Amino acid sequence: MFKTSPSSTLRMSKRNFLLAAALSLPLLAGIPTASFAKEATMKKEMGKSITINGYQLEVESNNRSSVADELNSGRLGQLSTSDVVDWYKFTPNSSGLVTVELSGVPNSIPYRVGVTKDPSRSGFLDISLTTGASRTVTFNAVAGTTYYFHVDSYDNYDTSGNYYLIKRL
Repeated sequence: MFKTSPSSTLRMSKRNFLLAAALSLPLLAGIPTASFAKEATMKKEMGKSITINGYQLEVESNNRSSVADELNSGRLGQLSTSDVVDWYKFTPNSSGLVTVELSGVPNSIPYRVGVTKDPSRSGFLDISLTTGASRTVTFNAVAGTTYYFHVDSYDNYDTSGNYYLIKRL
């Protein structure tokens, strides 16, 4: 972390200085600690996290459609701010009706789930309501086609618990 200069003065490397500054800025700016969240996924799929001064900072990989996580039978997740989007994908082996349910979200928090075949374009095949204990999307899936699921919040978030996505074929 520190480098010794020829004059024997200890000095922090530029990379570590920038990392320390970036991690300290939210604390100095008074951002609530709830802004730091951890992604809850199956152990084998867990992303790495960094703990600094007791704060756990999430390092998740699914905030863009290009790095969407596979949606198996079910997934736990968490939105750490209202502008974070979590992406999942699924490619069915057979055609038929698919329902994906977003549950575990407090009724007052406006999370929603949407499904699309092309995340680079606007519009969804179906998008859930933003309120209620359970929000669902249902669509006719075609075998071999990849579908992308987008979990976001209309204007609020909750880090006291996790949402759960359940896929039903």
